[in-house]
Amino acid sequence: LTLGHAMKDVPDDAARLLLSYFGEDGTWHPVVTDDTQLAAITALTGEVGHFTVFATLAEVPGFEVSNLSVTPSRTEIWPFLTFAVRTGQNAEVSVDVANVGEHEADFPVILELHGEIASNHNISLAPGESDEVVFHLTDTTMGRHFVEVAGLTGEFTHSLWINWALIIGLGAGLVIVALLAFFGIRWLRRRLVV
Repeated sequence: LTLGHAMKDVPDDAARLLLSYFGEDGTWHPVVTDDTQLAAITALTGEVGHFTVFATLAEVPGFEVSNLSVTPSRTEIWPFLTFAVRTGQNAEVSVDVANVGEHEADFPVILELHGEIASNHNISLAPGESDEVVFHLTDTTMGRHFVEVAGLTGEFTHSLWINWALIIGLGAGLVIVALLAFFGIRWLRRRLVV
């Protein structure tokens, strides 16, 4: 049996092509063919000994992406008294990627920020293998940010918190100390003159 197909109908991420028949058990079974490689194949030929439904199937890699984690940076300005805290200027976005298919394959992991591609990473995994992919976002603008990787979504906020109470308190304390010093020196000079 020779069964043809158009290359435009083959998915871009197909790992190989299979000539298959639909069995009585309700599943597809592969037929041994001359070739399963994708390069310029427009037909598959194999020996069959029965009549049934036949089809050309494309085997695509199976990848699962899970555990999206977003970790914004946190920077304290003068941590001893904490005048200000900046969060989310930079952020680390990570996901776990697993190859649940039957073949070693490449998988493009794409990070989107506000619906626009911010970064991508191509990962190659053997069947059953998994790995963590980590993206680093730097110098984000102030405000709320939304990220997405393979349909998983997360968010973080770039903000600046200023400890105005501490700044005003220290400023007032310095003014009081300056006034006490000024009046103390003046009092001391009067006393020495008298």
